[in-house]
Amino acid sequence: MNFLLNVLWIFFGGGFVIALEYLLAGLVLCLTIIGIP
Repeated sequence: MNFLLNVLWIFFGGGFVIALEYLLAGLVLCLTIIGIP
């Protein structure tokens, strides 16, 4: 379901930037989770 919504956002034009921001935020969260131990 989220994938379909992301595709719709990309079609509307602003989704690509939002997708990059979510990807960057996800990487940062993964790094912090890995760095906690």
